[in-house]
Amino acid sequence: MNQPTTLSVITMPIPGTHYAPKKFKGDYTRVRDFVLHYERICHANNVTADDEKCSSILQYCSTYVCEIIEGMKHFITPSWNSLKDKILQYFDAAKAEAKFKEHHLKQLVDASHEKKMGSLDDFKSYMRKYVRVGGWLLAKSKITQDVFNRFFWKGLSKTLRHRVENRLLQRDPTLDLSQPFAFDDVVKAVEHVLCRDRFDALSDFCF
Repeated sequence: MNQPTTLSVITMPIPGTHYAPKKFKGDYTRVRDFVLHYERICHANNVTADDEKCSSILQYCSTYVCEIIEGMKHFITPSWNSLKDKILQYFDAAKAEAKFKEHHLKQLVDASHEKKMGSLDDFKSYMRKYVRVGGWLLAKSKITQDVFNRFFWKGLSKTLRHRVENRLLQRDPTLDLSQPFAFDDVVKAVEHVLCRDRFDALSDFCF
């Protein structure tokens, strides 16, 4: 009968294999995910000692990155949490956290508002672009839910906004017009107004 494998630093995935982190070469857009992945495999393999966690990360790094880590104080005197913080600092994880600002969302909304949005494909394209920027800002608490909802609405063309508002009020005549329409409600209303499978779908709108 085979004995169960004892998990340890020895059972950490070999670099380049399926469960191993992709080799980290210093890209600021990858450093946070890389560190999180590394911590997960340490946990999965019961690697908890600071010296083992600090030394084992090198096998998943390029030579350039290894040389930087090896020069860090908390690698020389192992302290994983401190070393992790320094890795995130040295490889500029904060830069990735600042990839979008509110003015990027405003630019997207202003550009979209000027475009004809006469089909569901047009709307879905706008929605994807909006969620990419606005959803990221919302998740990072850079904007509020109200701002997220308001900007999304502003990005629709004037004609489409009018038709969508009629649809929303048709569904709920007591709707509070002093508050931005909820994102999900707007999406459902647009999908109704710009439905693909009606007999008149070749026209700009479904009536």
